[in-house]
Amino acid sequence: MNRIALANLASKNVSRFLTSVLAAAVLFGFAEMTALVGTSQAQVVPTLFSFSGANGANPLALTQGRDGLLYGVTASGGTHGMGTVFRMSTGGELETLYDFSGPDGSDPNGLTLASDGNFYGTAYNGGNFGLGILFKITTGGALTVLHHFSGGVDGSHPAAPPSQAADNSLYGGTAGVFAENSTIFKFSSSGTFSTILSILSIDGSDIVKPLLLAQDGTLIALAGGGGARNCGSILKITTSGVLKSTFSLKCGTTGSEPTGLLQAADGTFYGTTYGGGALGAECEVLRISRISDVPFRLPCRNVPYQTQNQSCACRRS
Repeated sequence: MNRIALANLASKNVSRFLTSVLAAAVLFGFAEMTALVGTSQAQVVPTLFSFSGANGANPLALTQGRDGLLYGVTASGGTHGMGTVFRMSTGGELETLYDFSGPDGSDPNGLTLASDGNFYGTAYNGGNFGLGILFKITTGGALTVLHHFSGGVDGSHPAAPPSQAADNSLYGGTAGVFAENSTIFKFSSSGTFSTILSILSIDGSDIVKPLLLAQDGTLIALAGGGGARNCGSILKITTSGVLKSTFSLKCGTTGSEPTGLLQAADGTFYGTTYGGGALGAECEVLRISRISDVPFRLPCRNVPYQTQNQSCACRRS
């Protein structure tokens, strides 16, 4: 799966109707959620900034810093055409903090604000081996490459920013080459990089989303491919790298290519898939009591639904 396909996969199920806006490479703001879900009256979403290419293109998700400013990356564009890190005021004043040039990474994926006040992220390509990097950047724009992915035991092509766990270490995954040889890595609070798990394709492959930190302290990884039926899987992993359980999606009505997952206050996991789903008047939302459980579906009756590539998305009225 190429870099553009990964970016599309990561964004499509967040808000399908925003695809055209994001493709135009703009930053927008809105005061009320009604601007998103729509009402009988016309809604106006103000554009805060339009990227020109020279200052970046294809912006990804934003993260708010401790200073109240918005920080983010563009997957391409900038001085060298390989992506940027930027910050912006809520009024739309943008400042480019860093331009990637290749040896220091290219195609950045996003940022995570860590407890030390710095931002951490990954770049899908570039670095010493051309297979991606893990980096730290300060609010002043000083970037440090923490690891160059080599394609060996450390994996290749990280496709999402890392997640910080309770031990203050950063954890993330790699997509691998041709959706093979995906890994889970750890960057400790003392500054040590290690691969804690190499994932077999029978368990899953193509880790392209940030790891979810579960209530019990484990890491939940979404694999876009692989699994027992090659439809993707959900992996439960300890911070020491033990694979506790794997739930393989079955395609069809169970879905394929998981794209999002959250854990509710009662411990139940809710998620979405990019493919599969029932093509009918009822949409199905996946609910999993525990990752090792067989999921069952919650019908959304009498609500609008959309289908694309045999995907099913629904919204409760």
